[in-house]
Amino acid sequence: MRLVLQEGEPGHNPKVNQLITLTRAARYDVIAAIDSNVRIRPNYLREVAAVLEQPRVGLATHMIAGIGEKRLGAILDNLTLASFVAPGVAGVESIGIEQIVGKSIAVKKSVLQSLGGWQTGEGCPG
Repeated sequence: MRLVLQEGEPGHNPKVNQLITLTRAARYDVIAAIDSNVRIRPNYLREVAAVLEQPRVGLATHMIAGIGEKRLGAILDNLTLASFVAPGVAGVESIGIEQIVGKSIAVKKSVLQSLGGWQTGEGCPG
């Protein structure tokens, strides 16, 4: 484990600033970024690594769903995910428009760099 401190404001918002700093410090070619309010399965990294091994795949993301809510905030968050976010993402996917859901993403550093990095805000997550 290493501690990496965020310095400066190279991006458009705090999340992007942290992603830029952490990507610069990353030792390997695959960057996995999962929001703190997302619970992943134990085999998540194995799954995305296998997907990213495919020749024409440089980024993996996941459909989102909320479960197990116990408090009002979580209930409202899950309601938003189930009624607005997930159907919107699925709807545009069904007509051939690919989406990147930034709550869970794994990307090859080389692909991220070819898109201009986290800081561009164009064609890449953030």
